[in-house]
Amino acid sequence: LSAPCTLGESLNATLVFGCFLIASGATATSFFGSHDDKEFSPEMLKDVFLRWQVLAYLVALMLWLAFNITVLMPRSAAPKGQQFLTGDKIRGLSLGMTAGSIAGNMFCVKAFVELVQASIQHGKAEYWADWLPYVLLVGAVFFATSNLYFLTKAM
Repeated sequence: LSAPCTLGESLNATLVFGCFLIASGATATSFFGSHDDKEFSPEMLKDVFLRWQVLAYLVALMLWLAFNITVLMPRSAAPKGQQFLTGDKIRGLSLGMTAGSIAGNMFCVKAFVELVQASIQHGKAEYWADWLPYVLLVGAVFFATSNLYFLTKAM
């Protein structure tokens, strides 16, 4: 809803409805989403992350991102042979989907923050002797910042 002020876009019914759907979905997850608060530890997180399903998911995510970056994002609104021109709708959609796909994968951020919290609450300094918290930190920084590149290109 801030787009008319920040980006100069016009406020229309479709934009308001889209904002309503996003806000409703986010609110509904707080009421109907899973609320199991588990005890986080490096061992528990290894049991979660070191599975073939996670590897398959990450491979699929990387293939999806590679397809967008190599096939859809290089598209130009200009005819073939002419200088690159922004404005291709599929390219814009691809930039948004890529940024959203990366932003939607904040599992490293959640796991890292929970590990920090658990180590402080339970006085478990030995959590930091394991390699996992540092890999999670790198993943958290990557997922939290890499989508910004695609969002700024899309703008």
